[in-house]
Amino acid sequence: MPHIIDADAFYTYLTGELGKPYHYGSEGPDQFDCSGLVQFVYRHFTTYLPRTAHEQQAFCTPVTQPLLGDLVFYGRPAHHVGIYIDKGVMIDAPDVGQPVKYDNVGSATSYGRVPDVIINGGVVTNPKVDTQEFGKLTDVLSSVTSFLAALMNPATWLRIAEVGLGIVLLAVGTAKLTNAVPVANKIAKVVK
Repeated sequence: MPHIIDADAFYTYLTGELGKPYHYGSEGPDQFDCSGLVQFVYRHFTTYLPRTAHEQQAFCTPVTQPLLGDLVFYGRPAHHVGIYIDKGVMIDAPDVGQPVKYDNVGSATSYGRVPDVIINGGVVTNPKVDTQEFGKLTDVLSSVTSFLAALMNPATWLRIAEVGLGIVLLAVGTAKLTNAVPVANKIAKVVK
C-alpha cells in the first residue's frame, strides 16, 4: 500500500532546510550534502532511501514528467541529486560554499520517483512562493557569486591597480601639458 504524504507538508518541511550549509557526507539536521538532504527530508515522512545519489537513482522509478518530490539526477551513475519543486526548479545542497537553495534543474540526466510514495497529487495546493521568481533569483545569485569570485582573484586587483595608475599618469601628463601644475602651486600658496 502506498505511503501518502501531504504536498503542502512536504513542501513546507523541505523549504525549512533552505540556507543550511553544504558539508560532504552530512545527513542533517544542521548541514547536508545533496543525497543527505534527500534522505533527511524523506526520513521525516517515514520513507527510507539509500544514502548516495547513485544508490537513490537505482532505487527510484524513472519518470519523464517530474512532480513535487521527485528526485532530479545528474550523471549515470548519478553524482548529484536534488528534489523537484515545480516549473524547472528544485531544492538541493549543491556544493561546498553554497547552502541548501532553490536551483534551476538545467540539464538533468534523469528524474526518479520514490517507490510506494504518493505526494498528494504531486503539486502544492497552497504554494507559498513563485518558483519561477526563485529561478530568476538563482540566476542573479549566480551572477553575484561570479562577481564576488572575481573580486577574490588577485589578478582582478592587479588589473584595477594598473587602471588606477594609468588614470593618475594621464592626469599628471595632462596637467603638465596644460600648465596646470604651476597654477595649482600658486593656489596652494594662497590657501596656506
